[in-house]
Amino acid sequence: MGQRCHLESGGLIGRLALYYAFKESKLTRLCERIFSNTFTPYYPSPAYDRFLEGVVQSAAGSPRPMIMNLAVTARCPCSCCHCSFSDRHQQDGLDLSDFKSIISEAQELGVSLIGITGGEPLPRDDLEDIIALVGERSMLVLFTTGYGLTHERVRRRRGSPRHARA
Repeated sequence: MGQRCHLESGGLIGRLALYYAFKESKLTRLCERIFSNTFTPYYPSPAYDRFLEGVVQSAAGSPRPMIMNLAVTARCPCSCCHCSFSDRHQQDGLDLSDFKSIISEAQELGVSLIGITGGEPLPRDDLEDIIALVGERSMLVLFTTGYGLTHERVRRRRGSPRHARA
């Protein structure tokens, strides 16, 4: 299944864990990558291997975090009634070095998927730098309304090392 052979022979517990994790998934191919859902890293990737390891370890009784959502800002120009981020008057309190520590520690615990959210993350001038901190150990999901997205921002994003081909 993953890129590492030892996961394929994970025994009954491992196979049951994988079945449970993917039984309702619809696989979608995008170029050479296969996606099963928003909260599973694409295959093949180092993040996918880390995810499978986490599923198997959790099923064997040693749970570890596999997904983290990181609110990088409280700012948002929208007032969506369904939004869970209620305190829009907070200032951004974390800088790039804080995010570097948070992301690194989460990955050491086993996190294989990191969602970047807010408020609305696009107003942060250093968003591309935060995204670059994720690296290949985890898959990145950017939760955004798209408010304020410009052609220039897309061009900058495409030039970053974490660009996913679409």
